[in-house]
Amino acid sequence: MDLPLRLAMVLACATGTATTALAADRWEEAAGGAVAILPTPVEPKGISGGSLYCAEQKWGFLFRTDGEVGSPDALKIGVEGQSFTLPVEAKSRSLHVSVPTEMLNPLKAGVRMRVSVASEPPIIATFNLRDSKKVIEAITPRCSPIDMSAYQEVSLLEEGPSVDAATDLFGEEIKLFRQATKKQPSIAAAQFETDEGKKLLFGSLCGSTYYYGSSGCTLSGWRESGEGDWQQIYSSEGARIYIDKARMDGGWPGLVTVAMVNGVEPIHWSWRDDVYVAMDDGMMAEDETIEKPKSAQ
Repeated sequence: MDLPLRLAMVLACATGTATTALAADRWEEAAGGAVAILPTPVEPKGISGGSLYCAEQKWGFLFRTDGEVGSPDALKIGVEGQSFTLPVEAKSRSLHVSVPTEMLNPLKAGVRMRVSVASEPPIIATFNLRDSKKVIEAITPRCSPIDMSAYQEVSLLEEGPSVDAATDLFGEEIKLFRQATKKQPSIAAAQFETDEGKKLLFGSLCGSTYYYGSSGCTLSGWRESGEGDWQQIYSSEGARIYIDKARMDGGWPGLVTVAMVNGVEPIHWSWRDDVYVAMDDGMMAEDETIEKPKSAQ
């Protein structure tokens, strides 16, 4: 199922259940899906209600309007002393805006949210945020995952020859990890071989959020440069990794990663100058870093 269809189903749920919250004075969970029904707005002008929803790890607001509102350029949301100016799409007596993940914490911690659209007549509404934290945290696990069906997932295992090879390649990193954490890391790995016989090895080293950030892991990739010899070609933290066979460069496939924590956009990687290089600005985990790979000895 593609994203527009999934979003349509979520929005149908949000719109269909919103009438049950007309007299509510606090946030409520919808009957199904990752949908939160906003309370009745205070002294609104042009807005009768709203919903916060999530689909494929993307958050958005739907605000129901009293009538058609033309084609406004932006919608402004003020919460917790912060102001967010967001692109808005008007559809059939409703306004749709994408919600950046950095807005979620202010929404959970705030007291009220003010919504405004510079139009004629102006559109204004204030929503209280009572129970917003409880409701957002309740619906978050229901948000559908990013659709990665177009790619081949690299499933890392904790046993087998690939783990032995990755453990050797992680030798210095394991030593530093033990010194810093006084713990033994867990290693998982897997190999991928192209139709031309080129081999890639991927390995993760996990065990400490203090050392590696919120994911608790580091992820590396190597290519076989000779019989039993491996050269590092990829390094990042906290990500699930996929093979993109539709993007080949010099016989090497494209890679796609999704951060293990707060991964809301896939990152696409292409083969360039004997390493994998990120090709877009997809959002990564807050503490995820990309290092320029070095040859593994």
